[in-house]
Amino acid sequence: MSREADAIYLVASYSIQGFYIEKAVKYTELAAHLFPKDSRLIELHSYALLLKGDFDEAEDVLNASAIDTTNTKYLRARLGMLRQLSAEERGERIRRALGTYNN
Repeated sequence: MSREADAIYLVASYSIQGFYIEKAVKYTELAAHLFPKDSRLIELHSYALLLKGDFDEAEDVLNASAIDTTNTKYLRARLGMLRQLSAEERGERIRRALGTYNN
């Protein structure tokens, strides 16, 4: 990872901790364009959008990325619940997220 990506990650993380969610969204949106393969920044961007209440956009960020980590599986499960997907789809997302911990 680059120092620039690390710096943006820290600033965005601190923005979330300070409840400056809109700032975190802007930082992570910029970071996603600059560092599209950095899983931390993709996860943080989706999480910031989730906190902002932009559930569909958070889902789009995850779907646009091929990144499949424990955090993205959790975010997909959480978004499934918040977006009120079908019980079957929510269950599948939760199973995928929990399956991460069984490996």
